[in-house]
Amino acid sequence: MKTAIEIAEKEIAELWGSPSDQPTYTQIFEVLERAKPVFKQQIIDAYNCGWQYGFLANSKELQPTKNSETYYSETFETNKETLK
Repeated sequence: MKTAIEIAEKEIAELWGSPSDQPTYTQIFEVLERAKPVFKQQIIDAYNCGWQYGFLANSKELQPTKNSETYYSETFETNKETLK
């Protein structure tokens, strides 16, 4: 499975079909916007797999303190403001 960035990279490269092609910022922005849900799902899946298959999965004392959606929101959506 390709990562969200690999998918976006391929789509942006296709916008440059020839050396004379120059995609607009809007076209590139649209490609990146389409990649966001894929990226989000990949992060959520990785978080879930970490708990399911990680070394902590066998410990009855340690359980995930938050679900994957909460982790994503707190880690990526909250930090959007600090990136600006």
